[in-house]
Amino acid sequence: MKFSRHFHLSQSQAELDFVDITINEDTTLFVDPTTFGDREDEWSTRCHNLVVSFFQSAIDAIRAGHNDRAVALLNNLSEPNETCLGFSSARPSGRGVGGQQAADLHQRLAASRAVRTGMLTDLQECELLVPGIGPDKISDITTNIIRVALIEYTQDQCRLHGIPLRGTVASGLLWDPHNHRWHQQHVPLPVVGGKKLLLVPKFSVRYGLAYSHGEFYQHYVLNFLQDQYLSSGNALVHVLKSGERVVYKNAVSERHPLSKEFLFEFSTHNPGVLRRYKAEHHGSRPPTNAELDVRLDEPALARALSAELREIPSGDDNATTYHRLMKGVLTFLFYPSLIYPQVEAEIHDGRKRIDILFVNSADSGFFRRLPTTRRITAVRIPVECKNYTSDPGNPELDQLAGRFSPNRGWVGILTARTFRNRDQFIRRCRDTAQEERGFIIPLVDDDICAMLEMVERNRRVEIDGYIEAIFGRLIT
Repeated sequence: MKFSRHFHLSQSQAELDFVDITINEDTTLFVDPTTFGDREDEWSTRCHNLVVSFFQSAIDAIRAGHNDRAVALLNNLSEPNETCLGFSSARPSGRGVGGQQAADLHQRLAASRAVRTGMLTDLQECELLVPGIGPDKISDITTNIIRVALIEYTQDQCRLHGIPLRGTVASGLLWDPHNHRWHQQHVPLPVVGGKKLLLVPKFSVRYGLAYSHGEFYQHYVLNFLQDQYLSSGNALVHVLKSGERVVYKNAVSERHPLSKEFLFEFSTHNPGVLRRYKAEHHGSRPPTNAELDVRLDEPALARALSAELREIPSGDDNATTYHRLMKGVLTFLFYPSLIYPQVEAEIHDGRKRIDILFVNSADSGFFRRLPTTRRITAVRIPVECKNYTSDPGNPELDQLAGRFSPNRGWVGILTARTFRNRDQFIRRCRDTAQEERGFIIPLVDDDICAMLEMVERNRRVEIDGYIEAIFGRLIT
């Protein structure tokens, strides 16, 4: 059973920020530490720092000969059953590295010249250079290290969707990057059939890791060696009837069979090839909604969401229904640029609350251009949802403008049902911008439905220009 179905969520995978896991089976998705280092958003930066802190602590202990500490650190990488992600096809079983596996992992790392020489600098490089450590193990290790971040994410998503939490659940061991040690707490988490669950942002999962020792060997190492043998006139060179000189890749592979030990030796003497491989394997994209849900019919969903929005009456009695729909619609429209929605996020020590707060993770498009081209801080995007029967006024603009700050950013979205006088409201938003109190993008039902229609007509790329045009009216 899907997580969303068990907790009676009326939203599809496309409207949810997290992977809608099957509770009793693993979904074949992986947490790739490369992803975190490639991104600049708050969530990825935090996870990257956790991974770097742990891996450096373990490697430092191995290089210093502090074997007891190294084994103790690795031994706390327990089986990450809570996320229901990975390879297993029946009930989630986890492939952690506790017990004997921790000793084996320590032995492999300690025996690796890539570790001893300092060539190995990142956890993900184990897939290229350390025997016995593959994608599933790296994903499991990463999940353990970022568990503290996943717990907070899960709690936030449960609050967003009204999912009950059990308040006395053992967290599992949590990595403390400041004290460089593991600790455990009792925390609120969703529990099904006695099993605690952790949600993972769909933005952070991949169907495979960015690094693959097989790909590195086949397309980089062998290609490099082919060119070398061809240049040197080695016996592996064949002269065709046409006079063309060639070196066959299978002949090179026979002379240099694939092994991670060989890849280490090769990379030691040819570090530029490894650097090029790593440079060209950054920025892997998150899965699309269609990839996560093969049954998804995006045009049909867009049409249904538009109809549902039109059917919600305006007014206080239906404010919660409107708010609930908008958080799903905005996730559907702007993923993966806007991620990690939090409902009624507290700011100013709890004195103020924001309806929805998104993290800006865009690497292209309008939300990326804000900090890059326009030099406008937009780390987070606050959203206020107003199900009013009349136009929002200056108090509502002031309310959203009060959410801005140098740390969070200066751009927000205000959704409302309609504007009797749209031009006047745009002028008010422009005044707020000219007074240097922030940029408020107003979106009413017609705007939301127009963007949903773009999806329905398979013209999703036009959403970027639509938002840009509205924003342009605030600054001209």
